[in-house]
Amino acid sequence: MMVRIRQLGAMALLLAASAACAQPFRGEAIAIADDKKGIGFDDLRYSPSLHRVLVPAGRTGNLVLVDPSTYQPGVVARLSKEEAYGGGHGEGTTSADEGEGALYAIDRTSKEVVIIDPAARRIVVHAPLGGSPDYVRYVAPTRELWVTEPDAERIEIFSISPKRDALTSVASIAVPGGPESLVIDAAGGRAFSHLFGLERASSSISGPGRLPRSGRTAATARAASPTTNACISSSQAARRERRW
Repeated sequence: MMVRIRQLGAMALLLAASAACAQPFRGEAIAIADDKKGIGFDDLRYSPSLHRVLVPAGRTGNLVLVDPSTYQPGVVARLSKEEAYGGGHGEGTTSADEGEGALYAIDRTSKEVVIIDPAARRIVVHAPLGGSPDYVRYVAPTRELWVTEPDAERIEIFSISPKRDALTSVASIAVPGGPESLVIDAAGGRAFSHLFGLERASSSISGPGRLPRSGRTAATARAASPTTNACISSSQAARRERRW
């Protein structure tokens, strides 16, 4: 009898959980563009230090910070702006990241990467890119910015000056097929990407070693075909090395 009661109780809990999961998700819509035109999203990040969601708002040129507790947006910096929206995400700022109390963003229109002071709400550094950008990521172990440039089939690397008042292009990593997204695993010493425009079965690009931690950067990428994913690493064992 007790076994039967337990079974019925378990079934009741399961049905209650299933009913809860079946409830429709009710989200909140947050207006980003004042003119109600399309924007062109490509990248969203969360800043633990600012407690804000970073929203690079495409053709509006605005880097918007959204408070996740109130859903209130606020503009922290203005980059290149386009009045008309023609679809896609080829204008303005479409990728951003944070590190060391600063914000970093790319500008597709001007082909620049910038440093933003979030407290002053202004751009403090502009640096030209060698190609059309897609993603920017801060790499803490080396104090660098990595910017993917799919059309140039490479990742361009910038060193950040000690006072964060200058960016210098110091190296690039060739990625045949063109890198698109970019995820930095600082603890594991790896950067992960996937190849732009490919829809074949997943494989990998890999390189030996780890991100340097002693004033030395090196990078390599080996293609394995067919491939849509990439694992890019840096170390003294890599094929290409840079010292400073």
